[in-house]
Amino acid sequence: MPPKAIRAAVCSLLAVHLALVIVLAWRHSPSIDEAGHLASGARIWRQRCFDMYRVNPPLVRTIAAIPPLLLGAKIPEYIPTPNWRPEFRNGDAFLEQNPDRFRLYFFTARLACLPFSILGALICFGGRAICSGPFPASRRWRFGVSRPI
Repeated sequence: MPPKAIRAAVCSLLAVHLALVIVLAWRHSPSIDEAGHLASGARIWRQRCFDMYRVNPPLVRTIAAIPPLLLGAKIPEYIPTPNWRPEFRNGDAFLEQNPDRFRLYFFTARLACLPFSILGALICFGGRAICSGPFPASRRWRFGVSRPI
């Protein structure tokens, strides 16, 4: 397959991927733990505290919290919860304080994470050339060669 055709195919797949993610981000948002992630990301920006949702690295939730904060989301005061993880109660408080626009906030937060998905796809596409060398895996499969030469 010529390089231009490969690039066109990759760009087409990325366009379909983007369209699907945008539609599904509106339809299926928020998930059960997403409110906790968003409240945690907002707390990182507002108070520089990383104590909520310590089980996951903070980069994605910190990036995701930017659009809701710029759109004026109300961030509740931190609610300590002894013997329980605080992100769930604080996520519920975030939903209670933003009843009219919470869907928009979650939608824009998900859109802010799209670059991670695109970057991952491009890394996979670029990495295939490094890993497959001059005899790509698709050709090996087509010719019945199961192991790289």
